[in-house]
Amino acid sequence: MQEINKTKNRWTEVTASDYEGHMDSPHVGQLKFLNKLLKDVLEEYKPASLAIPGCTTGNGFEHIDFEITKNVLAVDINSEYIKILREKFSDNLDKIESVCSDIDSFDFAQRKFDLVHCALIFEYVNVPALVNKIFNALNKNGRLTVLLQLPHESASPVSKTDFDSIKNLIGFVNLVPPAEFNEIAVNAGFNKESEKIYKLESGKEFWFGILRKN
Repeated sequence: MQEINKTKNRWTEVTASDYEGHMDSPHVGQLKFLNKLLKDVLEEYKPASLAIPGCTTGNGFEHIDFEITKNVLAVDINSEYIKILREKFSDNLDKIESVCSDIDSFDFAQRKFDLVHCALIFEYVNVPALVNKIFNALNKNGRLTVLLQLPHESASPVSKTDFDSIKNLIGFVNLVPPAEFNEIAVNAGFNKESEKIYKLESGKEFWFGILRKN
């Protein structure tokens, strides 16, 4: 496991058990949703190379066909998440590069990918800077898939559950309007291929966009 430039961030204070328990709570219901979303993306695009910033504990990695996707980069600021990911997918660590790093300070360097999947990541980062870094890290015609949380009139961005360390994220989430994100992405050189709104049983809604490098 490579560990670089890890700075103080509230995500380092959220335990893996609290994260998974919170996200899998009946009135949150996001763990299975995120799992299926990655599954669908992988089946649709079959990338030879894949990067997942904010990989957490590897939710959905079981859907990676390593006969097709031979190069995977997994990045997260929480070292516990990375440790669990490595344990869960120990049979394929020769194809998974795992890096413990703050996403904002992470340097993709000379790495190149067919697909970069960002689910609920842009709410916590410098959006223009990360979009530009991802654009430069994509191969020609490579894709960026993005999930953004939308505002809810009666619910906080961080749902209330009994998992204490999740409370560290209250006030830390910065929702990104899809129109603003699209403008940033187009300015970086992306073309928007498609977009879709998902509504979960909790009532929360999410925007999912697929953008392609020109």
